[in-house]
Amino acid sequence: WPGESLLTLLQGSSTNAFVVLRSGVLAFEWYAPGWDGRTVRRTMSVTKSVASLMVGQAIGDGRLGGVDAPLGDLVAGIADAGVARLTLARLLRMDCGIAYREGLIPWHDDARVYHGSRLRLRAPRVRLTDPVGRYFHYNDWHPLLVALALERAGGASVAGLLARDLWGPLGGGPASLSLDRRGASALGHLESGFNTSAYGLARFGQLVLQRGRWEGKALVPEAWMARLEDLSDAWHTPEHFAYYIDRKLPWARPLASGRYAYKDFWWHHRPAAGAHDLFAMGALGAHVYVSPDTDRVIVRLADRFPPGLWWAGLLRRVAEAAAAA
Repeated sequence: WPGESLLTLLQGSSTNAFVVLRSGVLAFEWYAPGWDGRTVRRTMSVTKSVASLMVGQAIGDGRLGGVDAPLGDLVAGIADAGVARLTLARLLRMDCGIAYREGLIPWHDDARVYHGSRLRLRAPRVRLTDPVGRYFHYNDWHPLLVALALERAGGASVAGLLARDLWGPLGGGPASLSLDRRGASALGHLESGFNTSAYGLARFGQLVLQRGRWEGKALVPEAWMARLEDLSDAWHTPEHFAYYIDRKLPWARPLASGRYAYKDFWWHHRPAAGAHDLFAMGALGAHVYVSPDTDRVIVRLADRFPPGLWWAGLLRRVAEAAAAA
């Protein structure tokens, strides 16, 4: 990837921060005016991938019994019997059938999640309306239910658990988790509310590249990282992503290619035989791209997704070009 072309892309695509690690060492960084590697901003759905590692930690130390535990045993007050029978694995796969209507009209679920102030009460009241296990449907109630399960198992707020068990030991630097309200009843927005810097996300990506190990210790259990690498039960075919392909959304074409998969709150990219990259992705264009075969971690923070650009493929090309340089 020619250097001038990359700079032109970054300058013209609402990118604010772009960081590349090579073997854990900073190899390239670029920032828009007013930004640097320590500027803290919201990462949106990158938060879900952070939550995935928190689940792995809780299972590894026995706080959670495993991904097959029924939700009714993990979260108090589940109203719908069908929801109570769902497992953590289904929440993480995004195939539960829980009602979710996209859109920022006040009565749509996007608005109810992002702007709701009583999520601790609302999340257990969700109901099944779609077939369970039939297809992939990205649903922000899922990570909120995971947050409630983590809190009950860990005896602390989800923000406290994140700081204590993951971000603190990682040395990720300044970070916060947005809450739905003030006071003791607040619930952390584990679907979209994690705020941190490009440097912090680079460390997070390097942790994944190192299969959960940090400074010689297993910060995330090896078994959880091995689970992330196993795509045998991941969503990956055009039929699996039919909900989005039929609606002709901007990411429909990549999802129809068969090179992308989703599992456990992570996106997966299989650009070639023997290559398996993972990436976290947020609505405003935040990406943490982890490429084991090129030994690269790439972080992008941005104001928006430019129309027509699917960044995962671009970031893979950057990783390959950096590895060949």
